[in-house]
Amino acid sequence: MNRPEKSFSLFALLLPFAVSILVLCITAGYLIYRIADERAYRERWKDYHDCGLG
Repeated sequence: MNRPEKSFSLFALLLPFAVSILVLCITAGYLIYRIADERAYRERWKDYHDCGLG
């Protein structure tokens, strides 16, 4: 019994790789944003923490 040849388009072949790279980029961007936001928050409240109010 011969199976028919499956034809894959280039789009269907590269789609999972493109989606995974997109997810990695979004995750990295989110982590960089969170680190920068946390650093800015700590810098903003540093003076209050030094004087004992924070």
